[in-house]
Amino acid sequence: MRADGALKQNEKQAVTIGGDAGGEYLEGIGVFDLRNLTPDQWHRFCATIFTATCANLARQADDEIPF
Repeated sequence: MRADGALKQNEKQAVTIGGDAGGEYLEGIGVFDLRNLTPDQWHRFCATIFTATCANLARQADDEIPF
C-alpha cells in the first residue's frame, strides 16, 4: 500500500482475486446478503477472501524472485 493509502496495482489484483473467491463462496452456499450469514459462515467468508488474497500476493512474490 502506498503512503497515501491507495493500493498498488499488484495489491488491487490480489484483492480482486480474493473478492472473487469470496463471491464464489457465497454462491456456493446460496447466501447473497451478508447480514444473513451465520457467525461460522461469516468467518469462512472472511477466511476465503484473506486466503485467496494472500496466496495471490505470495505467488506474485515468487514470480519476482530471480532464483
